[in-house]
Amino acid sequence: MDIDVWIKGLGSKFTYVAEEQDKIIGFGELEANGHIDRFYCHKDFQRKGIGKNILEQLESKAKSLGIVKLFTEASITAKPFFESQNFTVVKQQEVERRGQKLINFIMEKSI
Repeated sequence: MDIDVWIKGLGSKFTYVAEEQDKIIGFGELEANGHIDRFYCHKDFQRKGIGKNILEQLESKAKSLGIVKLFTEASITAKPFFESQNFTVVKQQEVERRGQKLINFIMEKSI
């Protein structure tokens, strides 16, 4: 992982962070083209509305920017969450990360 590239990428995204007692429990990033990147909720805080609140903030920002469609690449474990938030699967794909092949799902939602 190239930390400099990762940090530089943060400057072009809208990032929302959920914290509890000075601990990051979730975050999500929105790009200007409607792409949701690096969406995460700590396992101890899942199913408590944290992800939904972060997504609501991303959607609100997207609407203020005139974005009409959001899209993401959801992991197998994130897919049910995005489906519960009215995202639909466009296609399943296999990607390689650090030598490992993973399945994820391109998903989108009109807003």
